[in-house]
Amino acid sequence: LTLASSELIIVKTDTAQGPAPCAVTCVGTTGRTDTNWDQHIDDGVLRCHVNMSGCGFVSKPIVTVSLEGDNSGFVSMMTGSSAVSEVTRDEFTIYLMGYVKTSFVSYSRLPSTEDAMQHEWTINWAAFGYIC
Repeated sequence: LTLASSELIIVKTDTAQGPAPCAVTCVGTTGRTDTNWDQHIDDGVLRCHVNMSGCGFVSKPIVTVSLEGDNSGFVSMMTGSSAVSEVTRDEFTIYLMGYVKTSFVSYSRLPSTEDAMQHEWTINWAAFGYIC
């Protein structure tokens, strides 16, 4: 890992702040065909653990996500798609709770691993934190 001059300023975190040159942005994706979704218990909720250990964070970073997929999968109407859970310095988890009933979609239902694979649901993420 090579450090260049840091232009990232982290104003507030839940953990101790490091020196300015140690603040980095690390981004990634789970991949359209590589995302490992699993059914959370038997409640129909989908779960994905995302590994970001390659970033080298020394404490819990700030993480933001987006869920991507082909349009026929109605990925924009999935609840939980921007909710990041269980963040550590090395990983985080996303839980997809189901489709939201709207005027466009007259039903709500739980997602399945088949939906996720068929519509290539992937998690794109950015993490902001300290590496020293």
